[in-house]
Amino acid sequence: MQTINSTFNSQQFSADWSYPTPIWFGVERISELVNGCVLLGKHRPLVVIDTMLVEHPLIVRALERCSQAGIDLKIFSSFRSDPDTEMLDRGIGIFNESARDSVIGIGGGSALDLAKAIAFMAVQTKPIWTFESLPNLWKAANDNLPPIISVPTTAGTGAEVGRAAVLLDTLDNRKRLIFHPKMLSSLVIVDPTLTLTVPASISAAVGIDAFSHAFEAYCANGFHPMGDGIALQAMCLIKQWLPIVFREGSNLQARCYLSAAALMGAVAFHKGLGAVHAVSHSIGGVYGTHHGLTNGVLLPYVVAYNRPVIEDKLVRLSENLNLLQPGYESFVTWLREFLADLGIPSRLSQIIHEPFDSEYIAQLATADPTARTNPQTLSQQHYKTIIDNAWFGR
Repeated sequence: MQTINSTFNSQQFSADWSYPTPIWFGVERISELVNGCVLLGKHRPLVVIDTMLVEHPLIVRALERCSQAGIDLKIFSSFRSDPDTEMLDRGIGIFNESARDSVIGIGGGSALDLAKAIAFMAVQTKPIWTFESLPNLWKAANDNLPPIISVPTTAGTGAEVGRAAVLLDTLDNRKRLIFHPKMLSSLVIVDPTLTLTVPASISAAVGIDAFSHAFEAYCANGFHPMGDGIALQAMCLIKQWLPIVFREGSNLQARCYLSAAALMGAVAFHKGLGAVHAVSHSIGGVYGTHHGLTNGVLLPYVVAYNRPVIEDKLVRLSENLNLLQPGYESFVTWLREFLADLGIPSRLSQIIHEPFDSEYIAQLATADPTARTNPQTLSQQHYKTIIDNAWFGR
C-alpha cells in the first residue's frame, strides 16, 4: 500500500514543462503515451524497453491504448544494461527492416540512451564513433532524426533530457559518449508511479547519480547561473527526499520530488561534468560496475582532490543544504554520512572483486570527454592518485 503524506495531492505534481524538451510530468501520465504519438504524427514506433518492464501493468495498459488507436508498435527488449554497439546495430536493423518512423524509450538510463542512439544512428552513413563527444565531431551528422519519446522508470540518469548517449565500445571495453544537439527527446513523459517498484539499493544508486550530476555541474567552470541554480535546487531535493525513498519506497510524494530532481540534475549538467564521471565511465566500462554506485564511491575522493578550486562553491552549497557550518569540512562530513546511510560503499575495493589496474583506468579517465569540464585540469597521474585513494579508502 502506498504511504503518502496526508497533504499529498497528486494533481499538484502534474505539470507540463519545456527545458527545452517538452516534459509531461505527473502521476500515471504514462497513460498519455498515445497522445504523444498522435501529437508527433507517428504511427510506427520502435519501443525500446527494459525486459523487466514489458509486463508492468501501467506500461501494458499504455501500450494497449496505443494499439487501439491504430499505432503499430514494434517491441525491442533484447538488450542489457550498459548497451554496446552490437545491441545498437541490432536495434537499428529492426528499426529499418520494419520501417519504423519513431522511437519510444521506456526504462532506465541504458534503455533511454539506446533508444536515442538508435534514432540517431538510423539516419547516419558514417561510423558511430565519428560522433563521439569531442569538439565539433557532431557537425558531420545528419540531423534529420526520427522523433523520440522518452519515459524514464528510474530517478537518476536524466537521460530523457540529455543530448548524448553512453555506449560500450566492445573493442576495448570503454564507455564512450556520442553527442548531437538534436539528440534530444521530442517528448518526455515522467510518471513517478513507474519508479515505485525500484528496489531501495537501486533507488539509492541512481539517486546518487542524479546528485553527482548536479554537484559536478555546479562545480564545473564556466558562467551559467541557470545551470548553477537548477543544480543547487536538485541537490537540496535529493538531500531531503532520497533518504525517504530509500527507507520507504512506496512514498509517492518522495518519488515525485526525486523524479523532478533527476531531471534537474541532467538539465544542469549541460554545463559540464568532471572527474567523478570520467573515472566512473572508465571503471564501469572495464569492470561492469553500476554507474551511480561507482559515482557515489568516488565522489568524496574527487571532492577532496578538487578542494583547492571549489572550496568557495562548497560554502554556498553548504548554506543551501542547511548544514550547521558552511564550508568544506562540514560538507564532506555530511556527504560521507549521507552516502553511508544509503548503503553506498566507501572504497572501490568493495565493489570490484577482481585484479584492478588503476593505471589503465587513469589513462581512460584522462581521455574521457567529461574530464574536460572538471574544475581543474588533471593529468593521468592525478587521476591515478584519486583512483588509488578511492581503492584503499585513504
